[in-house]
Amino acid sequence: MLTSLLIFSILLCTFPCASGLAQTGSAPDPARDALRAARILETALGPEPSAAALESMDSTWVRLVAEYPGSIPVRQSCGLYRMSRRDPDGAFLQWTEAEALDPSNPETASLLGGYYLGVRADIPTAAGYHEKAVFFDPDSARYHFELANVLHLFRREAGKPGETREQTLRRALDHFRSAAALAPHNADYARAYAETFYLIPDADWLEAFRAWERATSLMPDKDFGRLHLARVSLRLGQPDQASAYLDLIPDGINSKLRDKLRTQARDSKSKQTPDKPQ
Repeated sequence: MLTSLLIFSILLCTFPCASGLAQTGSAPDPARDALRAARILETALGPEPSAAALESMDSTWVRLVAEYPGSIPVRQSCGLYRMSRRDPDGAFLQWTEAEALDPSNPETASLLGGYYLGVRADIPTAAGYHEKAVFFDPDSARYHFELANVLHLFRREAGKPGETREQTLRRALDHFRSAAALAPHNADYARAYAETFYLIPDADWLEAFRAWERATSLMPDKDFGRLHLARVSLRLGQPDQASAYLDLIPDGINSKLRDKLRTQARDSKSKQTPDKPQ
């Protein structure tokens, strides 16, 4: 199990930035304008704000929530600010208030899922909230990706009652696939989908090959993708194809794995070639 500090760090990195909340446009105009102004002030703080500047920003968010207590985007964004101030209790208060205002809001469900994962290490509850986010907005690539990560990384705890680890992993694969399809230019989503095939018993290696083709086309490190295209080609019984990909990889940090796969390709090729009669 991850330590609380490490999970908290992951939590801060994986929450969406306040400016990316999809529901901002649904707030009343005065609340939306005030929220935009608060975000500008927060951005202007810089990486090392003074104690006085932070105190002023704290007061700004308190005032904003007091003026617009029924605004879900204000509550969501204030919670994110409290998380950035390492105040998870304050964040939780804002997000549960947002949930009470609209229990079917997908962004609130996503934020609470991150809270239960990163602060309380309550994997089943976190998975449940991320499932809700996908249910409320199945067209969001990010929500599918968040759920897939929880199912993948915490498959022992995140599975449904009676579900095997393999079934949980296959659900993760399905959600990674959905994320990659909904955001077809996102290299991280494509790579996560492709990598998950290695964990699936009796995986569909042809589909895995297609996934790695797509991921490689999006990744800046083409050689990394070619290593995996070669690896999957070997799983498909195609040593010549694997060798062709490996020949494209120059000497460098990938040389050791490249040479290991070359040996496997030669061995596979020799097993496919019948002995010549004497």
